[in-house]
Amino acid sequence: MNRSPMLTPTAAAYHGAAAVALRDGRSVAGGVALIGYLLFEALWLCAALAVFGFVVLLIVGRRMERQRRGRLWLIWMLAVAGLFFLQKAVVTEREELRGVFDSLVKAVERKQIDVLAGLLATDYQDSEFDRDELTRWLRAQLADVDISNSRIHRCDVKITGERAEMELAATALVSYQGAPVAYPRGEWTLHWRRTAEGWRVVRIQPRKFEDRAVKALSELRR
Repeated sequence: MNRSPMLTPTAAAYHGAAAVALRDGRSVAGGVALIGYLLFEALWLCAALAVFGFVVLLIVGRRMERQRRGRLWLIWMLAVAGLFFLQKAVVTEREELRGVFDSLVKAVERKQIDVLAGLLATDYQDSEFDRDELTRWLRAQLADVDISNSRIHRCDVKITGERAEMELAATALVSYQGAPVAYPRGEWTLHWRRTAEGWRVVRIQPRKFEDRAVKALSELRR
Protein backbone atom coordinates (compact mmCIF):
# COMPACT_ATOMS: atom_id res chain seq x y z
CA MET A 1 0.00 0.00 0.00
CA ASN A 2 1.55 3.28 -1.11
CA ARG A 3 1.50 6.00 1.52
CA SER A 4 3.19 9.32 1.18
CA PRO A 5 4.74 11.11 4.21
CA MET A 6 2.06 11.96 6.74
CA LEU A 7 1.53 15.25 8.51
CA THR A 8 -1.05 16.41 10.98
CA PRO A 9 -3.54 18.92 9.57
CA THR A 10 -1.86 21.81 11.34
CA ALA A 11 1.69 20.82 10.38
CA ALA A 12 0.67 20.28 6.79
CA ALA A 13 -1.01 23.66 6.75
CA TYR A 14 2.25 25.31 7.87
CA HIS A 15 4.00 23.83 4.83
CA GLY A 16 1.05 24.77 2.65
CA ALA A 17 1.16 28.36 3.84
CA ALA A 18 4.84 28.55 2.97
CA ALA A 19 4.15 27.10 -0.47
CA VAL A 20 1.44 29.68 -1.16
CA ALA A 21 3.64 32.51 0.05
CA LEU A 22 6.59 31.36 -2.06
CA ARG A 23 4.37 30.84 -5.09
CA ASP A 24 3.14 34.42 -4.80
CA GLY A 25 6.58 35.71 -3.79
CA ARG A 26 6.97 37.88 -6.90
CA SER A 27 4.24 40.20 -5.70
CA VAL A 28 4.27 42.52 -2.73
CA ALA A 29 1.33 40.65 -1.23
CA GLY A 30 3.23 37.38 -1.57
CA GLY A 31 6.26 38.88 0.17
CA VAL A 32 4.13 40.19 3.02
CA ALA A 33 2.45 36.78 3.34
CA LEU A 34 5.83 35.06 3.53
CA ILE A 35 7.11 37.47 6.19
CA GLY A 36 3.92 37.05 8.21
CA TYR A 37 4.21 33.28 7.97
CA LEU A 38 7.83 33.28 9.15
CA LEU A 39 7.22 35.70 12.01
CA PHE A 40 3.93 34.39 13.35
CA GLU A 41 3.39 30.80 12.17
CA ALA A 42 6.65 29.00 11.41
CA LEU A 43 7.40 27.31 14.74
CA TRP A 44 10.19 25.34 13.08
CA LEU A 45 12.00 28.66 12.52
CA CYS A 46 12.76 28.96 16.26
CA ALA A 47 14.47 25.57 16.33
CA ALA A 48 16.34 26.34 13.11
CA LEU A 49 17.60 29.67 14.46
CA ALA A 50 18.67 28.07 17.74
CA VAL A 51 20.69 25.40 15.91
CA PHE A 52 22.09 27.96 13.47
CA GLY A 53 23.20 30.24 16.31
CA PHE A 54 24.78 27.35 18.18
CA VAL A 55 26.78 26.24 15.10
CA VAL A 56 27.91 29.78 14.25
CA LEU A 57 28.98 30.57 17.81
CA LEU A 58 30.68 27.20 18.07
CA ILE A 59 32.80 28.00 15.01
CA VAL A 60 33.32 31.75 15.39
CA GLY A 61 33.29 31.69 19.20
CA ARG A 62 36.59 29.84 19.35
CA ARG A 63 38.31 33.15 18.71
CA MET A 64 36.29 35.00 21.34
CA GLU A 65 36.71 35.34 25.04
CA ARG A 66 34.56 32.92 26.99
CA GLN A 67 32.58 35.70 28.68
CA ARG A 68 31.83 37.47 25.40
CA ARG A 69 30.82 34.20 23.76
CA GLY A 70 28.44 33.52 26.64
CA ARG A 71 26.80 36.96 26.30
CA LEU A 72 26.29 36.50 22.57
CA TRP A 73 24.76 33.07 23.15
CA LEU A 74 22.41 34.49 25.80
CA ILE A 75 21.32 37.36 23.52
CA TRP A 76 20.68 34.93 20.66
CA MET A 77 18.63 32.58 22.84
CA LEU A 78 16.59 35.50 24.20
CA ALA A 79 15.85 36.59 20.63
CA VAL A 80 14.76 33.06 19.70
CA ALA A 81 12.61 32.82 22.84
CA GLY A 82 11.04 36.19 22.03
CA LEU A 83 10.13 34.99 18.54
CA PHE A 84 8.65 31.80 20.00
CA PHE A 85 6.41 33.67 22.45
CA LEU A 86 5.42 36.14 19.72
CA GLN A 87 4.25 33.24 17.55
CA LYS A 88 2.32 31.77 20.49
CA ALA A 89 0.66 35.09 21.31
CA VAL A 90 -0.43 36.04 17.79
CA VAL A 91 -3.15 34.01 16.06
CA THR A 92 -3.17 34.68 12.32
CA GLU A 93 -6.16 34.30 10.00
CA ARG A 94 -4.68 31.10 8.57
CA GLU A 95 -4.20 29.61 12.01
CA GLU A 96 -7.76 30.53 12.95
CA LEU A 97 -9.03 28.87 9.76
CA ARG A 98 -6.89 25.78 10.31
CA GLY A 99 -8.31 25.44 13.80
CA VAL A 100 -11.83 25.30 12.36
CA PHE A 101 -10.65 22.83 9.74
CA ASP A 102 -9.17 20.58 12.44
CA SER A 103 -12.58 20.64 14.16
CA LEU A 104 -14.21 19.66 10.86
CA VAL A 105 -11.89 16.65 10.47
CA LYS A 106 -12.52 15.53 14.06
CA ALA A 107 -16.29 15.86 13.59
CA VAL A 108 -16.14 13.56 10.56
CA GLU A 109 -14.01 10.99 12.36
CA ARG A 110 -16.21 11.05 15.46
CA LYS A 111 -19.45 11.09 13.44
CA GLN A 112 -20.55 14.28 15.18
CA ILE A 113 -23.04 15.26 12.51
CA ASP A 114 -24.51 18.16 14.48
CA VAL A 115 -21.04 19.63 15.01
CA LEU A 116 -20.24 19.09 11.35
CA ALA A 117 -23.46 20.79 10.28
CA GLY A 118 -22.59 23.75 12.50
CA LEU A 119 -19.37 24.24 10.55
CA LEU A 120 -21.26 24.55 7.27
CA ALA A 121 -22.51 27.98 6.25
CA THR A 122 -26.28 28.42 6.24
CA ASP A 123 -26.07 29.17 2.50
CA TYR A 124 -23.82 26.20 1.75
CA GLN A 125 -24.31 25.04 -1.84
CA ASP A 126 -22.30 22.67 -4.03
CA SER A 127 -23.19 21.02 -7.32
CA GLU A 128 -25.54 18.58 -5.56
CA PHE A 129 -26.46 19.61 -2.04
CA ASP A 130 -27.47 22.53 0.08
CA ARG A 131 -26.62 22.55 3.79
CA ASP A 132 -29.56 20.42 4.99
CA GLU A 133 -29.21 17.95 2.11
CA LEU A 134 -25.50 17.53 2.72
CA THR A 135 -26.11 16.97 6.43
CA ARG A 136 -28.62 14.21 5.69
CA TRP A 137 -26.31 12.67 3.09
CA LEU A 138 -23.35 12.62 5.49
CA ARG A 139 -25.47 11.09 8.24
CA ALA A 140 -26.50 8.29 5.88
CA GLN A 141 -22.97 7.70 4.55
CA LEU A 142 -21.39 7.56 8.00
CA ALA A 143 -23.99 5.18 9.42
CA ASP A 144 -21.94 2.09 8.48
CA VAL A 145 -18.66 3.71 7.50
CA ASP A 146 -15.89 4.83 9.86
CA ILE A 147 -13.19 7.31 8.85
CA SER A 148 -10.06 7.47 10.96
CA ASN A 149 -6.32 8.18 10.88
CA SER A 150 -6.82 11.18 8.63
CA ARG A 151 -3.56 12.59 7.32
CA ILE A 152 -3.18 15.85 5.43
CA HIS A 153 -0.33 15.79 2.92
CA ARG A 154 -0.92 19.22 1.40
CA CYS A 155 -2.92 22.18 2.63
CA ASP A 156 -2.59 25.45 0.71
CA VAL A 157 -4.65 28.31 2.11
CA LYS A 158 -5.38 31.54 0.28
CA ILE A 159 -7.40 34.20 2.13
CA THR A 160 -8.96 37.14 0.31
CA GLY A 161 -10.91 39.43 2.61
CA GLU A 162 -13.80 37.47 4.10
CA ARG A 163 -13.31 34.52 1.75
CA ALA A 164 -10.78 31.70 1.77
CA GLU A 165 -9.86 28.80 -0.48
CA MET A 166 -8.18 25.67 0.87
CA GLU A 167 -6.54 23.16 -1.46
CA LEU A 168 -6.12 19.75 0.21
CA ALA A 169 -4.55 16.38 -0.44
CA ALA A 170 -5.40 13.83 2.24
CA THR A 171 -5.61 10.15 3.10
CA ALA A 172 -7.77 8.36 5.66
CA LEU A 173 -8.51 4.83 6.78
CA VAL A 174 -12.02 3.82 5.70
CA SER A 175 -13.75 0.94 7.52
CA TYR A 176 -17.10 -0.64 6.75
CA GLN A 177 -18.99 -2.08 9.70
CA GLY A 178 -15.75 -2.15 11.68
CA ALA A 179 -13.58 -3.84 9.03
CA PRO A 180 -10.86 -1.75 7.31
CA VAL A 181 -11.48 -1.75 3.57
CA ALA A 182 -9.34 1.03 2.05
CA TYR A 183 -6.84 3.80 2.64
CA PRO A 184 -7.74 6.15 -0.22
CA ARG A 185 -6.10 9.42 -1.16
CA GLY A 186 -8.25 12.34 -2.18
CA GLU A 187 -7.79 15.91 -3.34
CA TRP A 188 -10.29 18.59 -2.39
CA THR A 189 -11.02 22.29 -2.59
CA LEU A 190 -12.86 23.81 0.37
CA HIS A 191 -14.37 27.27 0.03
CA TRP A 192 -14.81 29.24 3.26
CA ARG A 193 -16.43 32.48 4.36
CA ARG A 194 -15.95 34.37 7.59
CA THR A 195 -19.25 34.78 9.44
CA ALA A 196 -20.24 36.20 12.81
CA GLU A 197 -19.68 32.70 14.24
CA GLY A 198 -16.26 32.32 12.59
CA TRP A 199 -15.05 30.56 9.44
CA ARG A 200 -17.68 28.33 7.81
CA VAL A 201 -17.58 26.09 4.73
CA VAL A 202 -19.66 27.38 1.82
CA ARG A 203 -18.70 24.73 -0.73
CA ILE A 204 -16.82 21.42 -0.89
CA GLN A 205 -15.36 20.41 -4.23
CA PRO A 206 -13.79 16.96 -4.56
CA ARG A 207 -11.10 16.98 -7.25
CA LYS A 208 -9.57 13.53 -7.26
CA PHE A 209 -10.24 10.24 -5.52
CA GLU A 210 -7.56 7.57 -5.81
CA ASP A 211 -6.57 7.70 -9.50
CA ARG A 212 -9.76 9.15 -10.94
CA ALA A 213 -11.09 12.66 -11.27
CA VAL A 214 -14.34 13.41 -9.46
CA LYS A 215 -16.63 16.41 -9.52
CA ALA A 216 -19.31 15.55 -6.96
CA LEU A 217 -19.43 14.09 -3.47
CA SER A 218 -21.74 11.28 -4.53
CA GLU A 219 -19.04 9.96 -6.86
CA LEU A 220 -16.92 9.00 -3.85
CA ARG A 221 -19.19 6.01 -3.21
CA ARG A 222 -18.78 4.49 -6.65
